[in-house]
Amino acid sequence: LVVDWKRAAWSEDRKVWTQRGPQHLNYWALAESGLLDAECIIQRTRPLSAISHNKFIVLVSPQGVAKSVWTGSTNITSGAIFGHSNVGHVIREPELCKQYLAYWEKLATDPDKQDFAAFNEKLSPLPTQDGGLHEWQ
Repeated sequence: LVVDWKRAAWSEDRKVWTQRGPQHLNYWALAESGLLDAECIIQRTRPLSAISHNKFIVLVSPQGVAKSVWTGSTNITSGAIFGHSNVGHVIREPELCKQYLAYWEKLATDPDKQDFAAFNEKLSPLPTQDGGLHEWQ
């Protein structure tokens, strides 16, 4: 589980506290579920960047093969699941599942913005007008 885990810092120019690790209810949920003690939390500690806020789960076989992916707009909280109008998708296409797993593995290394952007451009190139794929240089 990759969790945004930045320390709080005072922004003198904006006169506000910056983001600070998981919010207390999220931290409580991680503790109550046993995930904090299970040593399966990967803490993303890099400063704020343009790395998107990700919501996806990859089901991986014991052999390390990505079998399916759940993704969507839903936050994994009781309020979001039972109280909000969100979208969730299950993906079972093997190549796409493999790409999500590669993305998660890279995200788990807490990459800096430039390295992660270059990685994403190769992993998911933009389509071109002629139907081919374009990799950013």
